[in-house]
Amino acid sequence: MNLKKFPERLLIIGSGIIGCEFATIFSNYHQTEVHLLDRQHRVIPYEDKDVSQFVSDNLEKNGVIIHQTASLRSIEKTGDGLEVVLDYQDGHSMVLEVDVALVSIGRVPNLENLGLENVGITPTERGFLNINEECAINDFKACNIFAAGDISGFAQLYSIAEQQGRYIVEALYGNLDYPLDYSNMATLMFFKPAVAAVGLNEKACRQKGIAYKVATYSNSLVNRAIAMCNTTGFVKIIVTNDGKDRILGMRASGPQASALITSIAYQIAQKGSLKDIRHNIHPHPSISEGVQECLRVFDEESIFKPQAFPHLIKLETWQPEKEKL
Repeated sequence: MNLKKFPERLLIIGSGIIGCEFATIFSNYHQTEVHLLDRQHRVIPYEDKDVSQFVSDNLEKNGVIIHQTASLRSIEKTGDGLEVVLDYQDGHSMVLEVDVALVSIGRVPNLENLGLENVGITPTERGFLNINEECAINDFKACNIFAAGDISGFAQLYSIAEQQGRYIVEALYGNLDYPLDYSNMATLMFFKPAVAAVGLNEKACRQKGIAYKVATYSNSLVNRAIAMCNTTGFVKIIVTNDGKDRILGMRASGPQASALITSIAYQIAQKGSLKDIRHNIHPHPSISEGVQECLRVFDEESIFKPQAFPHLIKLETWQPEKEKL
């Protein structure tokens, strides 16, 4: 992207993390009319519906125009701008006039001119390299070739690339004494407010047939957030519903979300449960008290109760036999 000034009208094609992040960036300056093209019924569709709705609501509150269930029919240059035709699932169409279009539908691995074919390496259908648990290329002809980062096909994050690179160096020098574990891989989505994620969400649990309990606690009830006049956000924690209460995942948004996620990421890596952290003492007043209260919701010990604040505190369960996977 090479812009000399803010465009008056911008179309962003793709409503995944990157698309929503750029929509956040441009809408924050309030100099650009931002249109976000979303082929699905909701943004970041791989996240749970409540998280997607939270992100969508805040984007729209910031002025972003979201075109849901819309696909791009054509885009043509007209004078100094672009004429865009959108087709919606319900059959109607729309013509948009924009100045710039930004494509954010994913990354393409840059493997050209590396000569991989000369050593018998064939990329996957999506263009990535198939590696094993030790980051080595999964090909007997290339057993001494390793791959790290975006081309490995894992989550395309800096933190993953760095960890894989360090792992490979240690493997080459024979210093390995641990396996690579992606289960506690944390992600930070730079929206307004930011959203942090680690572990499984409800959608993934259902796909895997894992019975779970999920508690959600709003920042509107967190004293530090109230004092900061910044109560937009939440903490959402998922645990197994099998009597063991093993921690499966967490989503958090609001101030300091990136810091809140680390304690739960550690527990996921250690296969920790509620009993391991439910009695931790958090400083007061702090944003982390939102995590503490969310954990207490599972045992009906939170200061505020779901019955009194059903729109701010929730506790739900799911069993595989009750729904189709």
